[in-house]
Amino acid sequence: METSEKSVKTSANQDKQDKQDKKYTISNFAMDTYGVKFEQIDMNMQNTKQVMLVGASGTGKTTIALNYVRAKTGRRESKYFDIISAGNSMTAEMFEDMLRAACDTAKYDAEHNYYLIIDNIDAERASDILSSAQIGLSHRDTSYLTQRGQQMNVPSNLQFICTVCSNGVSSLDIDGSALDRFATIEIDPVWEDGRFKSDIGEIIGAHENDWYNPKIGAALQKICYAVGSLNKGFKRNNAGRLIGTRAVFKKFKTVRHFYEAYTNELMRTVKSNVHGLESDICVQDGMRALEEVEAMLRRINQV
Repeated sequence: METSEKSVKTSANQDKQDKQDKKYTISNFAMDTYGVKFEQIDMNMQNTKQVMLVGASGTGKTTIALNYVRAKTGRRESKYFDIISAGNSMTAEMFEDMLRAACDTAKYDAEHNYYLIIDNIDAERASDILSSAQIGLSHRDTSYLTQRGQQMNVPSNLQFICTVCSNGVSSLDIDGSALDRFATIEIDPVWEDGRFKSDIGEIIGAHENDWYNPKIGAALQKICYAVGSLNKGFKRNNAGRLIGTRAVFKKFKTVRHFYEAYTNELMRTVKSNVHGLESDICVQDGMRALEEVEAMLRRINQV
């Protein structure tokens, strides 16, 4: 009998923990997200119902968008938000069909807000992809004809977050017909963000998997400094290049795994970006620092 009661209690506690794990709050957003504040997105969303996050690859745009809608719905997963990828294979016709499905879902549940993340739009294709939505974004709850001659109605409770890969262009270079309908927030790489630098050991799993030590800490800080210097050089030369944090926004079980990702992902990106800018002082400073990082990681990896 006692064993049975313990089993029931354990099950109840597990259910409670599972529910807790599925919850997501503004505090979670603040812990998980770098480079932008929740209030910055929320204020723009309340004013326009549609926000565009613009930045180079790997700057965390998708993470920011997902964490925002999670905080708004209070859940890590929810029927009240969806994400669609608008990569190179996405056509305007495909987007129109997906948009209509999202509009229908929101329209028949007017008591709740729904959120649609349109992820990874190329800056040069933004207007083409969003063409079927643009009239509806300006005139909510009003039926209109799309370019395909189909009826569309974008309800007022359907809110949009687009992530746009700038590929080195400014948000000002995106077609005006797309920009006019969105509140635009530019997302920069966060290498020099103080909280990112202090949290990077956690981000890459070094603490969790017990391979963090002062030498690793020194190497991580040097990486942040080096890539921050490179990005300064790129911006100063209007080079249209920025290095994001994608290579380290993941968990690594060992220092060897991190070293491999650093070499194969981050350094490959760096080398392809510095071409033609080798004479810039900031770029030179960043490259010297990365040479030091390479030596540091090699020694650590051999221990």
